[in-house]
Amino acid sequence: MSIRLRALLLVVCMLLTPFAFVSAEAAYTWAEGEITYPEGEDWIYRYTYRYPVLSGDAPAAHAVNAWFDVAFSEMNDLILPMFASEADMAGGGANEIDHLYAVTCNSDDFFSILLTQTQDMGESPMMSLTGQVFAMSGEYTGETLTLRGLLRVGDSSQQIAEAIVRDVWTKVKDLPGALERWEDPDHFMDDFDPETQFYADEKENAVFFLQPGVLDEMEPMTYA
Repeated sequence: MSIRLRALLLVVCMLLTPFAFVSAEAAYTWAEGEITYPEGEDWIYRYTYRYPVLSGDAPAAHAVNAWFDVAFSEMNDLILPMFASEADMAGGGANEIDHLYAVTCNSDDFFSILLTQTQDMGESPMMSLTGQVFAMSGEYTGETLTLRGLLRVGDSSQQIAEAIVRDVWTKVKDLPGALERWEDPDHFMDDFDPETQFYADEKENAVFFLQPGVLDEMEPMTYA
């Protein structure tokens, strides 16, 4: 492909490898803690969180912080209290949710994060990944970016995504269990959406991922 990008298909074990604190353009600290619902020893849900808080008065910093404030408030003030109040909630009062963000890109143009969510309801923990890229300069300063907004090429994110799916499929289809799960690139799109499953790395490349556990055996894969 001629566009400047790199794809990475993540496996569960890679989630245990911390991202390095990259050379920063925007200074930030971490907001982190643990909350139980309800408070006290007889809790039903326990929520552990860590997310970045940007410093300074720049409009982009305010916008990014506002995004995290909303995300945290939704979990803390709405979603988890609602779940904890359900009389027939699952997990027998031992539900734990971790929201741990990693900063993957911090440059003049982009601030990108990768959220690892782990939910344990008394059985096997469920893990999922969510990426986000914020514009730190230009017309869309402070806003979350589409795939095209990050790559700055092509006519649309959909056009770019279609090319990426076909390219990644040629590398994934030979992995153990791949053809049993996906017959062709169209079925592969049931589990891989490049328009949403991406973040930016320290070199401002787009990094793509599958959700953990999609395939039992998978090695890290990159392409350019």
